[in-house]
Amino acid sequence: MHDVLTTWLEAVAEAKLTKSGEVIDFIRENQLWFSLSVAEAKALQTQDVDQFIHAAMKAYALKLSGASSKIYFYAWHDAMAGQLRTGAVPATRAEELPFGCRLLVVDNPTPVSVELLNSAYLDGIPWSELEDVSVASTADDEDETDFELTIFAQPIV
Repeated sequence: MHDVLTTWLEAVAEAKLTKSGEVIDFIRENQLWFSLSVAEAKALQTQDVDQFIHAAMKAYALKLSGASSKIYFYAWHDAMAGQLRTGAVPATRAEELPFGCRLLVVDNPTPVSVELLNSAYLDGIPWSELEDVSVASTADDEDETDFELTIFAQPIV
């Protein structure tokens, strides 16, 4: 496994995950995020990131074994942050995951890995793409439910 992915996996192994409490506790405690530079992304292949996501899912499953409810592991590319994110929450099906948008749930991580490695924002959003907005203009913005997020999700407990 590539050095950066090994470091990420070590972070998962060291994470103190919660397996009880309210959904907000799971969201807060079980979400991890991983950043890549453009140079690091160029050194990786899609299957490298896929391998990391599967390894992270196994690590989450081990840490959360014995939970009293069904737990879903999920991973997605946070496009605005240019990061890979992972989490685990109680849910009976993937559509119950804590997002305020439409979800495109995939059963393998490749689409998420491709999005991450092709992200234009790994090193941040360029100033040239930012624009001033007023509070009034945000009310006219696209409804969150119009946005579709690709997410890899699997039950682990």
